Amino acid sequence: MGEMGELKTEGIVLRYADYKDADRMLTLLTPDYGLISVSARGVRRQNAKLRFAAELFTYGSYMLNDKNSRYALMGCVLKDSFYSLREDIDKMCAASAMVEIINYAGTQQPQPELFALLRGCLFTLCSGTPPKALLALFIARLLKISGYLPEIEYCISCGGKAGYFMPGEGGVCCKCAQKTGTAGLIMLESQTPDFIDGCVCSENETFLCEAEKKTTDNAFMLLVRHMQICFDCQFKSVGYFLPQL
Repeated sequence: MGEMGELKTEGIVLRYADYKDADRMLTLLTPDYGLISVSARGVRRQNAKLRFAAELFTYGSYMLNDKNSRYALMGCVLKDSFYSLREDIDKMCAASAMVEIINYAGTQQPQPELFALLRGCLFTLCSGTPPKALLALFIARLLKISGYLPEIEYCISCGGKAGYFMPGEGGVCCKCAQKTGTAGLIMLESQTPDFIDGCVCSENETFLCEAEKKTTDNAFMLLVRHMQICFDCQFKSVGYFLPQL
């Protein structure tokens, strides 16, 4: 017989898959256990007491039955459903991109930083912060946590002031760009390095509301392309915010 016990952890529902007539398999992001799969039996029934605990983006304190790291939902105290995200297409798409990215980049090890990042961004998203700008902040901080945050302001080859960015690598100055060609490079807007620095370091997100659209768009494109190369994944959900070619 395997060991059986109960555990309590905060969690956010990243995705779910329905199975059988009324059951659902959840993927939770938790601070203490990272990504875990949780079997939620009967939650799709109309009068199920724990129906709320199995919805996308739900943030709660989950009580789980643990048998050899196979988890079953036993109870949940709701902290926030983030329901308002479902009432705005831009917010919904930004939140969907965040959970897709974490579902790919997360691990089954303790993830307190990623958990705090996602939870904080979902709350901020509900408050009215521009979704695209907030998603840029989310990606920049995830890159930092994952060890992939690039050098942007200075050239990775000569140390000069960067005028371009090479996804997967870092900043490139105009002189070096002339030598190698600009194919595949993203031209930097003047305020983009400061915007990304704010995304990584600022404790106040008001600058996201004040940034010019061209700066937000440039920073977002740069961060997304870099993330796609670093994780070798396209992350389809971010496509909603990218220019349609």
